[in-house]
Amino acid sequence: MYQVPIDDDFQQMMVSALRYALTRNSYIVGLTIEYIEWKIPLMDKKYLAIMSRDIDEEMKLSDRLSKDIDKRWMSKDMDKRWIQLKEKIDERLKEV
Repeated sequence: MYQVPIDDDFQQMMVSALRYALTRNSYIVGLTIEYIEWKIPLMDKKYLAIMSRDIDEEMKLSDRLSKDIDKRWMSKDMDKRWIQLKEKIDERLKEV
């Protein structure tokens, strides 16, 4: 089986996938989060920092758009999944 190298191009695509999934409320969220979780130990600090920042900015934007959790585009369950991913990324950033 062919192995995709974890190079700059691949990591930029991972950031792009995260950014796409952040704006969705579908199955792609779970797939993206799971895949990124597997790759966190292999990724450069630069890209992990971008991902952490992007999640944080999206959460803040979602909060500003609506304080009512029922009216937010990002559901409460989705919030938890993104927060958990951000915590895992931030833990890795402390190690690197």
